[in-house]
Amino acid sequence: MSSKIPRPKFITLDAYNTIYKPITKLSEQYNKITSSYSSSLQIPEDEFLKKFGKSFKTINSKYPNYGKATNLSIRQFWREILHHLYEPYNINAKLSDTEFNQMCDLIITHFETDKAYCVFPDVVPFLKQCQSKGIVTCIASNADSRVTKLIVDVFQLGKFFKNTIFLSYNLGVSKPDTKFFELIFENLEVTQGCKIDKLDVWHVGDEYDKDVVGALGFGLGGILIDREFETKYLQESDNVKIKQLESRLFVVNSLLDLIELFDLKE
Repeated sequence: MSSKIPRPKFITLDAYNTIYKPITKLSEQYNKITSSYSSSLQIPEDEFLKKFGKSFKTINSKYPNYGKATNLSIRQFWREILHHLYEPYNINAKLSDTEFNQMCDLIITHFETDKAYCVFPDVVPFLKQCQSKGIVTCIASNADSRVTKLIVDVFQLGKFFKNTIFLSYNLGVSKPDTKFFELIFENLEVTQGCKIDKLDVWHVGDEYDKDVVGALGFGLGGILIDREFETKYLQESDNVKIKQLESRLFVVNSLLDLIELFDLKE
């Protein structure tokens, strides 16, 4: 299979759940912090993601692009989300404004550290192999600028992403909008000083609707990473780690599978 896939010159990667993941479930981490203030502020695990998603959507609609569009700081943007999420629970908890804001700030700060997130074990070996083959690796993520701090300062991965961290916060547009990839493409052509063929670029991510749809829509290759066999495409029992869905679309179980797919071995 690998002999039929030309080795890419550029690989863009999503960040959250592609490069790094929560150390434990988000609900557990949030509840650990809030429970130190009041047990009434704990949100059941089976409700947390839905409620959090609703709060994020509501606040991001009011203050688009993580607050940037309305000159709201990133930290204040996340405070707004946490206020929206937890104020209904504070009716019983009865925290003062000072206590409530202190709790929110603790949550925000926590998720800027390696106490909240860790890098997947396949990431560094894959990035090193790409670097050894002269492949330019990039971050292409729907995220605010705190992700740059995580990648560069917390995870110490900056050497693999030299001026190639592209975030929706800075670009002003998000995946799956093809404009997101177009802006990255234009930036790379300027910084690399050459015209780039879309056939030489592949994007890797864990969300089909955002990563795959956006990449294919712009004409790039798409790699859907499914580490936990959560999609219908890979089955753990089949022992199949690479599956081709279209000529320029693959599903893989690990970033290390791309070493085989693109023939990046020594």
